[in-house]
Amino acid sequence: MDFRNEPLTLSSDLRIKITPSILGVIEVPDYVTVPSGKSFVEFPIETKGKEGAITLDASSKGIVGASTEIKTELVVTKLKISIGSVNEPIPADQPTDLKIYVDDEQENSVSGATIRIISDNSAVTPTIVTTKEDGSAVIQFNAHNAPKTSLQILATAAGYTEEQKTFEFDVQHSTEVEQIELPEWLIYAGIGVVATVVVGMVIFLRKPKLQLEDEEYE
Repeated sequence: MDFRNEPLTLSSDLRIKITPSILGVIEVPDYVTVPSGKSFVEFPIETKGKEGAITLDASSKGIVGASTEIKTELVVTKLKISIGSVNEPIPADQPTDLKIYVDDEQENSVSGATIRIISDNSAVTPTIVTTKEDGSAVIQFNAHNAPKTSLQILATAAGYTEEQKTFEFDVQHSTEVEQIELPEWLIYAGIGVVATVVVGMVIFLRKPKLQLEDEEYE
């Protein structure tokens, strides 16, 4: 630009040094070159995930330097929690596998997210897990009480706002058939009673038969 702020077309290439006032907030090339016949040059600016206000100074030999201010802001994305399918009602006091997914608002999987599970009426193993590359993690929970149990799931990841969600499941008491074993003495007593009844029946049957034979003989 000239002194009237009008674009100045260069007759030869001009090498310009770019200097940021703060390091670590943005990344810019150390030097850029305005080509001959042009009055400007474009160059990339890469942010480093930090907030701040930076002044960029442009300088070169034989010309008056210039500066401009750049502000960076964090764009925070919210996490989303979902779970895989579970067959309900789940049996009480038996382990149930649960797959948990963590995505961003654009439905992209978030790997490396930390998941924490809290429950007042279920045993959870493990209570803290980290998502894999596909944004998933697997836990196991054991519901103690019917008819309902709930899991509170919290997810955190760098560059995202924390998310939490509660899931409720139907629970059914597991029915166990108890085998009743009779005492040994009671078993033998029962056998004795049966044997006595059989002997009594034999004697009773034999006696009328003898009486019948005696009557026929007479």
